[in-house]
Amino acid sequence: MLKINFETRIDFTEKKIQEFLFDKNQQNYQVNPPVKSGFFYASDKVANDQMINASYQQKVTYSIREFWSVIQNNISVQNNPITIVYEQEVDINPEYLIYFREGISNEALAYAKDIISQYRFDTGIAIEEWIQSKLNMILTEDMFYIDTSLYITKIGDRIEFNADQRYAFLRVYRLIEEDPSKDKPVKSQVHIIDDGDLSHWQKESKTRLEKLKYEELILDNIEPKQNPTIKEYPANSPIPEAQKITDVLSVISSSLIPSDCGVMNFKTIKLLTLFNFPEFKVEMVDHRIRIGCSDIIISLPVLRMRNAEIVFYIYYSVPDDITQVLLKIMTVCATRAALEAAVLGVITSNPAVAIAVFNNQFKNCIQQEALKCINPGIMTIKETDDWR
Repeated sequence: MLKINFETRIDFTEKKIQEFLFDKNQQNYQVNPPVKSGFFYASDKVANDQMINASYQQKVTYSIREFWSVIQNNISVQNNPITIVYEQEVDINPEYLIYFREGISNEALAYAKDIISQYRFDTGIAIEEWIQSKLNMILTEDMFYIDTSLYITKIGDRIEFNADQRYAFLRVYRLIEEDPSKDKPVKSQVHIIDDGDLSHWQKESKTRLEKLKYEELILDNIEPKQNPTIKEYPANSPIPEAQKITDVLSVISSSLIPSDCGVMNFKTIKLLTLFNFPEFKVEMVDHRIRIGCSDIIISLPVLRMRNAEIVFYIYYSVPDDITQVLLKIMTVCATRAALEAAVLGVITSNPAVAIAVFNNQFKNCIQQEALKCINPGIMTIKETDDWR
């Protein structure tokens, strides 16, 4: 039986294809089938469906991170990644490649190339019938097989498919006007400065935002990461805020390394709320299409979205008997620092060096030991609607 494979698939989430879509300087990409053991490709195409204008146009999305720098006093203090989803239209053309068995005679190879060059799709004769009719003692069906390759060409430039995160990021700072087409307004509330918003904080702290030219392709999942300091609840959850905080802190406290700080109490400060901030994830959907003689399964990334109300809290732990703990820390640190300073002072025969070392080591020790009993951090409680 003549071995011809007219079925293939292409996964548009595959790393190399995503890099092709992202690369503005690359216009074409070819998906070749793996070569079977014992065969080789002789750079000959049976034909391609481009000859009869058989192709398929497909719009494909990919995600990038662009970066916005937070600048205070002309110094960049933080870069904020923002997810932007782009769409690129491509043209998909099948090509049919012939692979020959290793050791095939030059006569058989030349004959095969000759009959291949004569075939035309527009005759209406199936390729299987054409080749089968040309087989003889020189060329037999076990000497070769035909497989499908896909040639992908970009059509036009990429377009922004979804820039909701950029809009939300700039909107909470009130750097752009509200878009009336949005169902739910994006806004912020900073609870520690008299219930102002981020635009007030920005003015008071003399902060500005600047978009960096650099952007990077996102190859991992863009779905919000799971983390012990982040707890999700459905929108309009009836669970009281105090209970939500307790739930998160119980997870955080269970992961802390036990210390000799005594009984610990957690304190929280409500810092910031972001309303209707967009979040994304990508799901895979398979489509079966037919181009010319080829049946092709296309795996496409499909964007899902949801809005989240995100509340940030500062948290820290303190011992019940903080005075006793601090006295213990200072005693231990003073002894440790004095010993190190004295040893170094004896070695160098320089009391001034010993005093300087003592002061430095004592302060460092206080900081390190105190941190063991403070455990500061930021935790997040989110209320999210359904993915759509």
